[in-house]
Amino acid sequence: QGKATFTHLKKSADTIYVVEGLHDAIAIANTHPDADILILNSINNTVDALRYLKDKNYNRIVIATDTDEAGQKASEVLRTLPNSEIAEYGHPAKDPDELYLSVRELVEEWDVQSMVNIWSNHNSLARQMLSAQLAQKGLLKDFLNEIEQPQQQNRQNFRFRRPRM
Repeated sequence: QGKATFTHLKKSADTIYVVEGLHDAIAIANTHPDADILILNSINNTVDALRYLKDKNYNRIVIATDTDEAGQKASEVLRTLPNSEIAEYGHPAKDPDELYLSVRELVEEWDVQSMVNIWSNHNSLARQMLSAQLAQKGLLKDFLNEIEQPQQQNRQNFRFRRPRM
């Protein structure tokens, strides 16, 4: 975008995710394939991105910067944008890429208890990532069936089964 050193991946969506790096953008794109994404490429580009986004008419700006001090400072600057919100990760991770990989590992290991903990946080990025990954693998229905069964049985005696992948 001209002199700016950030990258805008535009799909004409009404939601944009602001992330720090390329791998974070890939994680968001795998979860929200229709969303616009702005990659800061460095938190030093935060003010330029803020100026750029002020002229855009996004209904929702989701700020998904790293959880370190620098990322949090960038998110506070970007939070001044109208319609902006700071992404709730809902699972320990330093950035969207690490979150995506962590959730993927839980799915691959079929760690139902950890997935249930993520699922219980309705507005979290982790839940969105979990849902997307389960759907992509054709396991969402299996997971939902799995978590309904313990409610009908004694949780102490129930063992989760791992679906075929």
